[in-house]
Amino acid sequence: MVAARYRAEREILPLIPERYTDSEAILPRLVEFAASSPGVAAMRAGELQGFLIGMRITWRGGLTAYVPEYGHGADPDRAYTLYRAMYAEMSGLWASEGRRDHLIALFAHDRPAFEACVSLGYGGVGMDTLRGLDPIAEVADVEIRRASAADVGQIAPLEAALRDHLAEPPTFLPRDPEEPTHLGAEWLSDPQRALWLAYRHGAACAFLCMDPRPGQVLPTSDDSTVSITGAFTTPGGRGSGVGAALLNRGLSWAAAEGYTTCAVDFEVANIPGAGFWLGRGFKPVAQGMYRHVHAPRQ
Repeated sequence: MVAARYRAEREILPLIPERYTDSEAILPRLVEFAASSPGVAAMRAGELQGFLIGMRITWRGGLTAYVPEYGHGADPDRAYTLYRAMYAEMSGLWASEGRRDHLIALFAHDRPAFEACVSLGYGGVGMDTLRGLDPIAEVADVEIRRASAADVGQIAPLEAALRDHLAEPPTFLPRDPEEPTHLGAEWLSDPQRALWLAYRHGAACAFLCMDPRPGQVLPTSDDSTVSITGAFTTPGGRGSGVGAALLNRGLSWAAAEGYTTCAVDFEVANIPGAGFWLGRGFKPVAQGMYRHVHAPRQ
């Protein structure tokens, strides 16, 4: 079921790596996941019609049930009804464990599953996207250079500004003021990772970093894909072409390193970020959906 959904997604966007079109490539993940996570199966006359499995995680400080894109599936002809019935079965268990935050990842064009989730009160929270490494048009008078461990002092304020931006309306991503920088000297010293700084009028105004670590969903989890794991442009630099220039530098590096695709995920409520990535050739491959279930009144 998962492989069939993956193949359907790849027919729409052939850029998606071929790896998971074969169910044998998915099976090890599913077996390991199902062994430690509760789930439900929908059966008819002894035949599997659908399944829904949710792992127990902590997300944004709360107990959460998370269904990855390979943790569910349903007969396409009855998917809407089956997803609603399976969620009705599982949501009570999750809530009884205090897991009132419910997350599910869907392939971007899995319309029946999307419509069933919306009908149950889910809303979009995150998006995973993918593009090739072809350059984009850019117009920017900006200095760009690859950062080193010596640049931590310039990077830390930009990373903090990114977190502040994501904590503001309308994204409201929780912000931990005590959280340390992730882009420290050790990260910057890894030759497989890369971070570029952009300067305007002599001051660092933007950064973009790339990492070979696998993406969080099947379409971006491949050795041929590099991930953008952080990017930010100060408000004064937005609209100047700085972001496009940084992206082009990163795409050029990725091609030289032997990658064929580039992935980035973002909060859908991050309006400037979403507009930038979707306007620069990134195509949706997966959608994160979220629902919060309130505790019963005493």
